[in-house]
Amino acid sequence: MKILVSNDDGIHASGLHDLAEALSGGHEVYVVAPESEKSATSAAITLHNPLRFREYNSKKSTAVKKYYYVNGTPADCVKLGVKVIMPSLGVTPDLIISGINHGPNIGLDIRYSGTVAAAYEGLFMNFPSIAVSIASYMPDPEYPSASAFIIDNIKSLRDRCVEHGNRFLLNINVPSKKTGEIKGHKITRINNFRYDDSYKKIDAPSSGAYYWLSGKREITEVDDNTDFTAVENGYISITPLQIDQTDYRALESFNKL
Repeated sequence: MKILVSNDDGIHASGLHDLAEALSGGHEVYVVAPESEKSATSAAITLHNPLRFREYNSKKSTAVKKYYYVNGTPADCVKLGVKVIMPSLGVTPDLIISGINHGPNIGLDIRYSGTVAAAYEGLFMNFPSIAVSIASYMPDPEYPSASAFIIDNIKSLRDRCVEHGNRFLLNINVPSKKTGEIKGHKITRINNFRYDDSYKKIDAPSSGAYYWLSGKREITEVDDNTDFTAVENGYISITPLQIDQTDYRALESFNKL
């Protein structure tokens, strides 16, 4: 397969390189990633500034066809990759994969995630698309376990998307464990947790006050069928995400007005 790989952690991210290099053992892999960290940019695209891409020369031996970096968001990278970069090489992707993200993208995280947004951008253009994250913020998580799961299941994951007309993307979260320690995988829904957010104020005499956002999850449900619970219990979580966000139960209610 011809695979476009992107992320939101940037072109230098270890998870990106681990996945791209692993995939290149059996596929044509083209990487188009942000030139710098773009976490939590969600689905933002660049409208009021020019976009540029440059080829990235990996210092390591690589089987990846091409590495490029873009001065934009993850969504920009996928859009530019599909519309400009890959056509210039005479290539059309068979699959778009975003990741491996350093940290989970579960529950409410999905709304802010540049990783998931990059996969959504592929879905918007009717390509089978996957977002993959490692559920750990530790410095050296088990990226190889996530890569191995994708490689072992890549055909069935893509086929499932295509069978359903690319109506959804697959959001995959992998526990940071050795492959043999992972209990299996579960098909899950999004957990309904919220964040208790706060801002820390810093007084800077020269420039005035500024603020840092922090917060902690407030878990209100422990349903085994949610992404959060599956990962916490040592399973890989696979959640189908669609474009349509309509609340159909609310529609029925409003139709009675």
